[in-house]
Amino acid sequence: MKKIIYILIFLPFFGSSQYTSIPDSAFEAKLITLGLDNAWDGQVLTASVDTVTNLDVNCYNCFDTLEIIYDLTGIEAFDALENLNSSYHFIDNLNLSSNTNLINVNLKSNSRLTLLELNGNPNLVSLDIRQCSSLDFLSLNGASNLTTFYEPSSGMITANFNGCSSLTELDLTPGVSDVNLNGCTSLTDLEIQNLPIFLNNNPNISSLDISSCSSLNEVVLRFTAINCFNAKNGNSNLRVRTYFDTTISCIEVNDTNIANSNNWIIEPNVSLSTDCSFANNCFDFTSVVEQSTKIRVYPNPTSNLINIDVPGFENKVHVELHDINGRLLETSNNVIVSLKNYQRGIYLLKLSYGEKTELIRVLRD
Repeated sequence: MKKIIYILIFLPFFGSSQYTSIPDSAFEAKLITLGLDNAWDGQVLTASVDTVTNLDVNCYNCFDTLEIIYDLTGIEAFDALENLNSSYHFIDNLNLSSNTNLINVNLKSNSRLTLLELNGNPNLVSLDIRQCSSLDFLSLNGASNLTTFYEPSSGMITANFNGCSSLTELDLTPGVSDVNLNGCTSLTDLEIQNLPIFLNNNPNISSLDISSCSSLNEVVLRFTAINCFNAKNGNSNLRVRTYFDTTISCIEVNDTNIANSNNWIIEPNVSLSTDCSFANNCFDFTSVVEQSTKIRVYPNPTSNLINIDVPGFENKVHVELHDINGRLLETSNNVIVSLKNYQRGIYLLKLSYGEKTELIRVLRD
């Protein structure tokens, strides 16, 4: 009996605390300064950060390069986080999808940021990505309360605003190659201006679908390369203005008289129709995912070969390999791709099979 009592008394001392990895030394130094960590050991006690609601690690007044954060790994442990300011750093890729309580995010002047994901963040109200001059891929899927969006200073490859039902104004003046506006039911004003100097050699936008943007009144397009334009949003007050958009030949509308009624400004050769007979895949949106739910890409990470498997699909898969900046490196119909001759880093596989296209991020280690 004495032995049993002894074990019960001392059992708590053998318990283990849970830690979260913080591989970036500058990030950990910030946490130590804020009193959230007490040792520079590449980790933080999870219980010290999972109730934090406000985190300000901006580097606006940094005078030492050692203070610059390159990697925010560990931010996923901040379960209660509502306000994040990580501006003026060199963060390259960031996924905040697990931080579902976020309300305000400031990533201004992260000039190396190429990919930002905030998927399933229904509480997000404000996002500032001004001066994020390298941003190529942005996904805000399901950010239903987003009302304030400060756009980057350069063109993006894909911008996913699916389900951003509270957003009222959207200015993509720096340019975008592919945009998803499905479910943007409160959007009233949209402007897209694609200047080659801002597109980082990325392709110009080729399709635009505003059919689910039922409140949209004003659309302004400049220097785009749109071939497919679905403007059947059911709003009789819709006005479209295009400038130097020479590729548009047909705009799909609910009422072909709407251009005259609302003083549209379009090229003389552009026709309006209730059915422009666009291709079935004309409005397919290409999103970036870590791993497709259908396609298997393995091993990932890899030091050499990447295998591609599309279960149930017997025809050829068209494969394009891009670097993180969207530049095309090679194309093939081979389901085995070698990364052996490329430097370590993040690459993008653009896989087209049937009428579907997906971008999958892979790591060459």
